[in-house]
Amino acid sequence: MTSPTETPPGEGSTGMALSEHANDANSGPVSPNRTPMIVTLAALGVLLALVLAAVVAAVASLAR
Repeated sequence: MTSPTETPPGEGSTGMALSEHANDANSGPVSPNRTPMIVTLAALGVLLALVLAAVVAAVASLAR
Protein backbone atom coordinates (compact mmCIF):
# COMPACT_ATOMS: atom_id res chain seq x y z
CA MET A 1 0.00 0.00 0.00
CA THR A 2 1.14 3.53 -0.71
CA SER A 3 0.59 6.46 1.61
CA PRO A 4 -1.56 9.31 0.33
CA THR A 5 0.16 12.47 -0.86
CA GLU A 6 -1.03 16.05 -1.05
CA THR A 7 -3.29 16.69 -4.02
CA PRO A 8 -1.89 19.38 -6.33
CA PRO A 9 -4.18 22.32 -7.11
CA GLY A 10 -6.36 21.83 -10.15
CA GLU A 11 -6.34 23.85 -13.36
CA GLY A 12 -7.69 27.33 -12.68
CA SER A 13 -7.54 26.85 -8.91
CA THR A 14 -6.75 29.77 -6.65
CA GLY A 15 -4.52 27.69 -4.41
CA MET A 16 -1.34 29.22 -5.80
CA ALA A 17 -2.85 32.62 -6.58
CA LEU A 18 -0.74 34.64 -4.15
CA SER A 19 2.61 33.30 -5.25
CA GLU A 20 1.74 33.23 -8.97
CA HIS A 21 0.43 36.79 -9.08
CA ALA A 22 2.62 38.49 -6.48
CA ASN A 23 4.27 40.80 -9.03
CA ASP A 24 1.23 41.61 -11.17
CA ALA A 25 0.37 45.27 -11.65
CA ASN A 26 -2.42 46.66 -9.47
CA SER A 27 -2.36 43.69 -7.12
CA GLY A 28 -1.18 45.58 -4.02
CA PRO A 29 -3.25 47.17 -1.28
CA VAL A 30 -5.40 50.07 -2.39
CA SER A 31 -4.79 53.57 -1.05
CA PRO A 32 -7.63 55.66 -2.47
CA ASN A 33 -7.50 59.41 -3.03
CA ARG A 34 -9.84 60.85 -0.42
CA THR A 35 -9.83 64.45 -1.65
CA PRO A 36 -13.08 64.14 -3.69
CA MET A 37 -14.81 62.60 -0.68
CA ILE A 38 -13.67 65.43 1.61
CA VAL A 39 -14.80 68.08 -0.89
CA THR A 40 -18.19 66.39 -1.28
CA LEU A 41 -18.70 66.11 2.48
CA ALA A 42 -17.75 69.76 2.95
CA ALA A 43 -20.20 70.83 0.23
CA LEU A 44 -22.96 68.75 1.83
CA GLY A 45 -22.16 70.34 5.20
CA VAL A 46 -22.44 73.85 3.74
CA LEU A 47 -25.71 72.92 2.02
CA LEU A 48 -27.10 71.50 5.25
CA ALA A 49 -26.10 74.66 7.14
CA LEU A 50 -27.88 76.83 4.53
CA VAL A 51 -31.05 74.73 4.71
CA LEU A 52 -30.96 74.84 8.51
CA ALA A 53 -30.52 78.63 8.43
CA ALA A 54 -33.46 78.98 6.04
CA VAL A 55 -35.68 76.84 8.28
CA VAL A 56 -34.69 78.84 11.37
CA ALA A 57 -35.37 82.11 9.52
CA ALA A 58 -38.79 80.84 8.35
CA VAL A 59 -39.75 79.73 11.84
CA ALA A 60 -38.57 83.05 13.30
CA SER A 61 -40.62 85.03 10.78
CA LEU A 62 -43.71 82.94 11.53
CA ALA A 63 -43.29 83.50 15.27
CA ARG A 64 -43.57 87.27 14.89
